[in-house]
Amino acid sequence: MAATTGDPLVALATHALGFVRDGAVVGLGSGRAAGAFVRALAARVHDGFRVRGVATSEE
Repeated sequence: MAATTGDPLVALATHALGFVRDGAVVGLGSGRAAGAFVRALAARVHDGFRVRGVATSEE
């Protein structure tokens, strides 16, 4: 699990993103780890990756 930064949350988010396929429906949680994942996912979406997000909380 390689990442371009020493931040373990970024490494975790990058690894988790490997399980998401184009066109998937993804539950978007809350908290620091979820935030790191959403930022990594947003970068992929910006490059043309397609997903549908479902909010899992009101936070």
